[in-house]
Amino acid sequence: MHGLRTAIKRLRAYLRMVRASLEDAYYHRKTVELRDSARGLADFRDRAVIFQITDEMREDARKPELREALQGLRAFLERALPADGDSGAAKRATHHAEETLRSMVGSLEGQALEASGWQVLEGGLRGTYRKARRLMRQWGESGLIEDAHEWRKFSKYLMFQVQLVEKAWPGHLSKLRKRLSRLETCLGKAHDLAMLEDAFMALAPECDMDTDSCMLVRSAMIRHRRYLVGRAEKLGARIFKEAPEDFVGAIKKRWRRWSRTRESRIEGGHIDG
Repeated sequence: MHGLRTAIKRLRAYLRMVRASLEDAYYHRKTVELRDSARGLADFRDRAVIFQITDEMREDARKPELREALQGLRAFLERALPADGDSGAAKRATHHAEETLRSMVGSLEGQALEASGWQVLEGGLRGTYRKARRLMRQWGESGLIEDAHEWRKFSKYLMFQVQLVEKAWPGHLSKLRKRLSRLETCLGKAHDLAMLEDAFMALAPECDMDTDSCMLVRSAMIRHRRYLVGRAEKLGARIFKEAPEDFVGAIKKRWRRWSRTRESRIEGGHIDG
């Protein structure tokens, strides 16, 4: 299921990148289809994520008393959290997502792009970078988990888009993609921790853990989330330091140089990827 959700996000990133060269009706229809498929899968994700982040915290805990408290928390959550929906619903959501992806790949072949090469990619890349940069600043002002989630989403779109043009500037763009991946991971885990905190606080009146263990666990959640947020802030400042025009302009120069070199190699019979 995770692989399907990643594939959907990747396709949404590619659609945004070539949006200017697609028919408007097609773009909006396919964006909605992909979004709805992703939401259908997300309905079966939350409970598993809460257990996963709890397990990761327990594995990383250095103090035995914290590990023991987190083990107690997991046991409590297993009893208190309602189980996911029936397996039939999960299978239907998975099948629907798979069909959406297959349909998407087939329908893209029928879309005649109005430009080629860099012209197709430039506007979408600039727009995604600009949006992610603006969302970073918005989150910096608000501190809201919803804004962090949007920043994470568009940073991930940018990561997938950068991967498409990476061959043009492998050293620099490979480093950028890896930084974007680390940023997405930090923001994702911070979001998962917020989900765990919400679940823990909502169920606190029913919790059978002792007060010291509850306080220990809550402090660990807050401390770890602050650490992740701090890392995300530093990564974001480094990734999004350039203005959108400068960011895209530098890649554009490298893309054109790479394209000329590749064309020369093809003409000379030295064909590569």
